[in-house]
This record gives sequence, C-alpha cells and structure tokens, in this order.
Amino acid sequence: MSRGVIIREHDEAIQHAAKRHGLPVTLGEPSIAYERTLLIGDGIAVPWEMVPRGFDFLDTWEAAAPIWAYETLAADVARGSERERAEALIGDLRVPLYSTELLFLRRCENSERLLSLWRADGGDERLAFLRALYELKPLFLALPRSWLAKRAAPVAQPRRNTGSNVRLVHVQIAPGRSVCCRPDEVEIYRQRYAQLAQRRGRC
Repeated sequence: MSRGVIIREHDEAIQHAAKRHGLPVTLGEPSIAYERTLLIGDGIAVPWEMVPRGFDFLDTWEAAAPIWAYETLAADVARGSERERAEALIGDLRVPLYSTELLFLRRCENSERLLSLWRADGGDERLAFLRALYELKPLFLALPRSWLAKRAAPVAQPRRNTGSNVRLVHVQIAPGRSVCCRPDEVEIYRQRYAQLAQRRGRC
C-alpha cells in the first residue's frame, strides 16, 4: 500500500525528513497521488514521529487533520459573504476549524470529492474545508492540537511523552466525533470539549 507526501512548494527540510522516513514526495497542487496521502502546507512543523500513525488511521477513516485552535471557532473567523455561505450550509458556526496544512487522505471516492469541493471553493482555505466537510460528510477524524505542538497557542499544554514509541488512543467525545490522543491526555480533551459544548449552549 503506497504512502507519500504532497507539498506545494520546494522545501528541502521536508523532502529530507520524508526520505528518512521512507516516504516519497511529490511537488505540486494538492492531490491524492498515493493510496495514503499526506498533504503538507506551508509553515507547518511536521510531527514526523506521529506521521506513521496518521497513515494508519486511514485504514478506518477517509480523512484526518488536527484542530487548528481550541479557542478559535468558525464564527470568530467568518466574515461577510464567507460567513453567509458557511451559515447557509452549516448553520451554527460555533464549530472548530481544522489545520489543512497537515491533512491525511485515503484514496477513495469521498476523499477525492472532498478535495475537489475544498479546492474549488475559492474562499478562505479553512472555511472552505469546513464547508466541504459539512456538505460531503466523509469519515473524518479530528486530531488534537498536539499534532501541531510547535505552533500551539500560548495556553497550558498536556504533558507530552518525548519518547519515540508514542501510543495513541481513540476517544469518542460526542456522537460521531472522535479525537486521537495520548492516554494521559484523555481527560484534558474531554474537559475541553465540555467547555466548547457549554459555549454552544448544549450543556
């Protein structure tokens, strides 16, 4: 089963790191060039030690990406016509945005359609991806912010295991919504989702 990386611009650091992990790199516009594809955007700090697990998730899920920010929702970002388009499709915009700079995709019809809808949207990339998710409703796994640790917002972060053998677990935090995290982070993400639910007025 082929696994590989797509980058939009030449980046020697990413190419060298991918090579060390046995992953081919294709330079070009986002596409699902491999059976299991990782799209890497500009300015991302790639958690290479976790990338193999990301590919493994695609045995079950059609797409996976980290939450962009726990403290920023679509409602905080969408403006003008972008907001109107998002509200028409999603309704309540008190939902998280996702970091499309680290997007895992399985080669299948739903993922191909997701990519096509997202790239054809023409709006803000994160909002466009969110609209594509809600329109298509693929099997999507929201990864925690720890996958973007080097770009994390200045808030208290869970204690991290810096060893090379990182064991991750699936946690269902709501019907049809799951995250993947370390065992010692489970309660932290449950509490964060509970706080988010309170903001939405559902608790």
